[in-house]
Amino acid sequence: MIFTVPVFKDGELVAFSSSMAHWPDVGGVLGGITRDIYSEGIQLPFVKIYKAGRQDPELTSIIRANVRLPERAMGDFRAQIASIRTGERRLLQLLKRYGNQAFKESVALVFEQGERLARAAVREIPDGVYEAESFMDDDGVNVGKHIPVKVRVEVRGDEMTVDLSGVAPQVAGFFNSGPTAGRSAVQVAFKCLTTPLLLPINDGALRPVKVVLPPGRVVSATKPASMRAWMTVSMTVVDTIFKALATACPERVIAGHHCDLSSAHAYGFIDASGRIFLARSGNVGSGHGGGWGVKLGEDGMPATICINDGDTHNRPVEALEAKSPAVVVRRELWQDSGGSGKWRGGLGVRSEIRVLMPAMYQSRIERTQCAPWGLLGGKDGLANRVGIIRADGAVERFSTGKVGPLRLEQGEGFITEMGGGGGFGDPLERAPERVLADVRAGYVSLEAAARDYGVVIHQHGRRFELDVKATEELRERMSSCSERNKDVARWTKPSASIPSLLAGEGKGEG
Repeated sequence: MIFTVPVFKDGELVAFSSSMAHWPDVGGVLGGITRDIYSEGIQLPFVKIYKAGRQDPELTSIIRANVRLPERAMGDFRAQIASIRTGERRLLQLLKRYGNQAFKESVALVFEQGERLARAAVREIPDGVYEAESFMDDDGVNVGKHIPVKVRVEVRGDEMTVDLSGVAPQVAGFFNSGPTAGRSAVQVAFKCLTTPLLLPINDGALRPVKVVLPPGRVVSATKPASMRAWMTVSMTVVDTIFKALATACPERVIAGHHCDLSSAHAYGFIDASGRIFLARSGNVGSGHGGGWGVKLGEDGMPATICINDGDTHNRPVEALEAKSPAVVVRRELWQDSGGSGKWRGGLGVRSEIRVLMPAMYQSRIERTQCAPWGLLGGKDGLANRVGIIRADGAVERFSTGKVGPLRLEQGEGFITEMGGGGGFGDPLERAPERVLADVRAGYVSLEAAARDYGVVIHQHGRRFELDVKATEELRERMSSCSERNKDVARWTKPSASIPSLLAGEGKGEG
């Protein structure tokens, strides 16, 4: 729900104060896959909820009549109105102190500074055309049919053009988004690539990037396409843009991350009055994140919310337990989920939730098959994974993240495992002492230390000891084997290698 108030000073419209927020319910079906937007809840065009300073009782009653939790919805309503009124009040204080003209000139200056810094950053990226491809699992309707995500990035001087024409057409299920999300995905990637720390996001910092986005794609869908999970595809677009530019500016990109809202939940009715509860593993409610990909010189972050929900944070499990008849049995970092590399991918999160009364379970988790990729020799992280736990302790795993609705009896539950981030660089170049620290912290198992990093560690009770000589010998054997594999690859698939690209050969090629 988006609420906006225009800000006037001395009869002049100077700015808008806006708030966008998720409500716990806006109507629509409770579970299952939606096939059109009419199934997804109340739709409101731009209307005035306040007229001449008074709240419209008819519009308010229409909203109340279309949600299952009207009191909570009205609480969110009042909170959003309070937030935009606060923005209006604080801006008016600025305008009173400095005047309209000084304020507008300051905004223009911020935009000019943002544009200048962004253009300077683009000029440092070698001119050329860069391409990459990934995919979504499916749309929940045509199960098993991947949704291609192809991006083409062209850099010319101080401008960048991102072409999303190769992204799949809109789909039957609810994994579509409108063109605003498609353009925003490009802008998020561009901001990260150019001025991630220098300035807040503003219009000027985005002027050097152009977006090619034909209508009717999965990130530019047209009505009445279903859009219930609109935010899912766009974050994979961001990741894929980074992937495309990995050889051009490796110091600015990150490897693939878990790239999903971890939206799995159980829902049911508390009593005969129709009051519902929602026990959710995702970022709405008692949420958790997953692993982020590595950037050059720094390990990936663990247990972090996906890239297009950066303003959403992990919450204590007690928040879920206080509002739902459910208990969080465990929430833990998922050992070995981060992709190996000279810099290791962030660890994902495993959670288990049991319901204390009968409920329906549903998951709409993506990226269970397109694992978070590594870059420049780094290995992939583990993909997302879901399952349910029966009363006898038996665990049922699924090959897809789109499950349900399935009935859970009292005491049964569900497991959500959000994948780790991709690694960066050759794992055999990671300092053995850092691998030892990872093992001691429980991030990497003894088996993975030897298998993925060539590091031999012995455990004596609670002590872990690095075997330097055995590590050197194992790494030498693994390196020799790796070089033989590279020789085979050179003869069977002629192409410029990543090291030669970084050295300048094939500069500008995707």
